[in-house]
Amino acid sequence: MTHYFSFLGQAKRSRYWATIAGVMAASFLCSILFEEIIVWVLPAPIVGLLLIALGIALVWLQLAVATRRCRDARISPFWSILLIVPAINLMALIILGVLPSRAGTMATAESVG
Repeated sequence: MTHYFSFLGQAKRSRYWATIAGVMAASFLCSILFEEIIVWVLPAPIVGLLLIALGIALVWLQLAVATRRCRDARISPFWSILLIVPAINLMALIILGVLPSRAGTMATAESVG
């Protein structure tokens, strides 16, 4: 599970799309769950904290896999920051998903030290 939240290494297109699909499915299911069930059972401040924690975890997961995908495509990992820019995040998500993998090795923190 820690591999999914790690920014080290690389992610092929299949792992990238699987993770993005999982994030979208989790967001959709949790929004339904929060709206229909939890709001009626838990007090509002607890629901708000749960939503914030879930949002941070899903954004972290998405940025981590996008950073690893950038390394696999041999572009700067800083391009993954485009996923948090509201006007262009969907376009950046698709572009990162269709970029081909590049052959060769790239120095990472795991291989350097």
